[in-house]
Parts: sequence; structure tokens; C-alpha cells
Amino acid sequence: MFFRKKEKITEKPRNYIVKAPIGGKLKDLQALNDGVFSEQLLGKGCVICSDDETIYSPFDGNVVMITESKHAIGLLSSTGVELLIHVGLDTVMMNGQGFEVNVKKGDSIHTGQKLMSFSKKKIKEAGYADDVIVIVSNTKQFKDVVCTNQKIIRVEEELLTVII
Repeated sequence: MFFRKKEKITEKPRNYIVKAPIGGKLKDLQALNDGVFSEQLLGKGCVICSDDETIYSPFDGNVVMITESKHAIGLLSSTGVELLIHVGLDTVMMNGQGFEVNVKKGDSIHTGQKLMSFSKKKIKEAGYADDVIVIVSNTKQFKDVVCTNQKIIRVEEELLTVII
């Protein structure tokens, strides 16, 4: 009699979830009409219009980049998702005024950890939009990146699904 070895049943990998780094109203990237984010040149994601001024970590991982002007931060999740969190449009021109970063490049981060804060008042006074843009910058490594269909989101709710 012939017996087959029992095959090891492995669970299919699940999609990756990126939680909301800030709460607020959701918009599509195309609504920005800026020519870079709206055209998804940096990757897929969405925009959060918030009344809050604090950005929290959307997953466990590491800080891989902080702009000199402190308006944007790059993260790498423990599952390989590269994320750009960018506060405002053209806020690089503010040279760090109104931004405070609570982590440094190379730091390990955990979901819900405070990463940075910003002053909506200073951004508005400087004449810039204060929307928070969340982009999966290595979108091409995945099948797709899908934003939740919710209109309003709270911190740490599921914002993006990265389809593997």
C-alpha cells in the first residue's frame, strides 16, 4: 500500500493593513490636483483632512526618513510596506516652522506611537494646505493598495489595505 506524506497546510498570507495616522475626513489623492500626489507618481494612498495636529504610527516598523523641513516622514513596516506621511502641500517651504518630530531616523516604532505634530494655524498663515497625505511608496511591489470607503476615519482605524 502507498501512503502519501501529509502535506503541511499553510495559511495563505493575509493582506497588510495600514491604520490611520490621524483622524479626519477622507479624500482621494486626485482631489489634490497637484500633479505629483494626485497622479500617484509616488504611489497609491489617500488624503486625510483633519482638525487634529498629531501624527501617530500606523503600524509596527521603523523610521527610514525624515525630511529636513520636518513636514514628511518615511516609515517601513515589519511586513515590508513603505509609507510616506506628508503634511500639507508645499510645506517644505516652511523650513520646519510649525513642525515637531518625536522620532529619529532608525527608530523602531509601534502602532499608536506619537511620531510628529504640526501647527495647522502656522501652515494656514503661511498660505498652504494642511491635508495629511498617506502614500504607500512601494505600491508596485503589491497587487494593489485600496483606501477604505469610509468618509470619516479615526486614529488607528483601518485606512489602507495593501493587497499581496
